[in-house]
Amino acid sequence: MTLSQAIGLFVFLLVSPAGVSAQNTDEAVVERAHQLRLGGELLRYKSYSGRIPIRVGGTDTPRAHMFYVAYRVTPKIGEVRPLTIIWNGGPGGSMMSMLMGGQGPKRTDAGTVIDNDDTLLGDTDLLYIDAVGSGFSRLATPDDAAAFYQTRGDNDAFVECILGWRRLFAAEDQTIYLAGVSWGAYRVAAVAHALTIRGVAVGGGAAMAGRNGLARPGAETRFAPLGIVHYPRVAALHGRLAPSLGPDIDRVEAEASRWATTVYLPALARRSTLRPDEREAIAARLSLYIGLSLERIDRSRLTVTPKEMTEGLLADRSQKLAAFDMRRIVSSALAQPPARRSPGEHYVRTQLGYRTSLSYLPLVWDAARIDGFVPTSPPEWNYLDGYHADGLDRASHAAADRATMAQGYPPGGQELPLAADAMRANPAMRMLVVHGRYDALPASCASTEAQLAEIEPALRRRVTFVCVDSGHALFVGDAGIRKRVNRELKALILSQGRKTG
Repeated sequence: MTLSQAIGLFVFLLVSPAGVSAQNTDEAVVERAHQLRLGGELLRYKSYSGRIPIRVGGTDTPRAHMFYVAYRVTPKIGEVRPLTIIWNGGPGGSMMSMLMGGQGPKRTDAGTVIDNDDTLLGDTDLLYIDAVGSGFSRLATPDDAAAFYQTRGDNDAFVECILGWRRLFAAEDQTIYLAGVSWGAYRVAAVAHALTIRGVAVGGGAAMAGRNGLARPGAETRFAPLGIVHYPRVAALHGRLAPSLGPDIDRVEAEASRWATTVYLPALARRSTLRPDEREAIAARLSLYIGLSLERIDRSRLTVTPKEMTEGLLADRSQKLAAFDMRRIVSSALAQPPARRSPGEHYVRTQLGYRTSLSYLPLVWDAARIDGFVPTSPPEWNYLDGYHADGLDRASHAAADRATMAQGYPPGGQELPLAADAMRANPAMRMLVVHGRYDALPASCASTEAQLAEIEPALRRRVTFVCVDSGHALFVGDAGIRKRVNRELKALILSQGRKTG
């Protein structure tokens, strides 16, 4: 071998894909420049997309790769912009509905991607993340599924992704805010807690349409019956509210709320000692307020589960209400197959420039349907490795989950008040809690308000609670609600003022 050949071989080994992968598993970052007219001024920003490897501790071996989209604005001299990290729920949901939902510089409207004049980007950098197995995020091997398709492992992956992203983008000085919906709401609490104990400054969290991680253990169950407070509105919308209550639905809801807190909940607390006539009186008043026929109210429980309400209110018409938005009736028409490519996916692949042969998976479970030459089996989500507060064993938790899910409630494993613990450790941290009035899951506005009333005043003063006239999908359809929630998010992000560096 000549000297030039030897040098060539040495250079090849240094720069070949095999040589690079042995030293660095970071994926190349795709960067694009954009601009947006916001408030009469031109906002210049950059998008960054790529995947963060989630590695085995102390090694360079990835067990998963998590896809992200980030939007950043060059800060003014001496300014350190906050970083707001946003995700969806599921479990196993991709970022897409949030990426195009109303906080970023683009959103979808009637199937078209448009500029978003209500974006938060003027006040904060934004980072969106796909859960492992959804979107463009992937497991390294099928054997890694058990580590990520579980409540704790899912949250831990987000923590590692955030820490890795901060290192990659030298963003350690930016104060972090977290925002999540549905299943991702409690992820806000868990991730905020994990980051806080690692010394990462979390300025606040927004838990929307899900569990908030603030309530005392057991409070969710105790106050769940207060969901009936909003059922008069649902009954009125579907023509099932008793005419004797009159047309003023605000007055009816207030009356139902007073009865629920002063009569109904105290009666349930002594349910085992109620006389038959007391049971009948409670069932009759319950039927009056919520529009459900008297024979559908169980006299032994005297409670109405989300499933009983959604399936029973219009049972005589053979119709069901949508659990995620009780204003709507579930269609009996066959579901249409999903579009081959959503406007949001097209935007990511083209305008953001993220080119890949990977399918975009809206949910983890879509891998069994649209991804790969040999489709995988749908994953089983492990709810048992979660954040339980009752000390019961796995078999007891599994039995409890089956029972609660059969009633229309979400599974357990999100009971520990991790957001409250994070706030106690970080006196600057604030929380925003948002619920939709017509959402049957996982908690009502009334029950959430009661839960929050129990936490210590020093924490409660740092929590903002907002109830809006929406279903589970807070950012779909109603521009007024989207703008209202965005105002609350902006207030949360700016609550600590501008940071300088």
